[in-house]
Amino acid sequence: MVAIIVLTHNRVHLLRRCVEDVLLRTSAATREIVIWNNASEAETHSYLDTLEDARIRVIHSPENIGTNAYSRAVPLTASEYLVELDDDVIEAPVNWDKVMLDAFLRIPKIGYLAA
Repeated sequence: MVAIIVLTHNRVHLLRRCVEDVLLRTSAATREIVIWNNASEAETHSYLDTLEDARIRVIHSPENIGTNAYSRAVPLTASEYLVELDDDVIEAPVNWDKVMLDAFLRIPKIGYLAA
């Protein structure tokens, strides 16, 4: 139901924590996690290549396209609902994705929800 898209560029120290939190604190509603690497240096690239969770898909972009990466990552997902995250988003409560999804489902005709 939910796909999470994370953008990163040379901030592996933040990205590690972000990925750990997403994996530990999301519910079963999150079925896809796309991590877009905006031409980061070797340390970030190497870290991303170690991730083994079946929900994770890593895209190594040869150029830094900034937040335009969101628009390129969206078509790579199959989920009905999307969450865009920067790599410095950490400390979310357990099942935060389910809370956001429930809000979407309760409010008819909502197009965008931010928290």
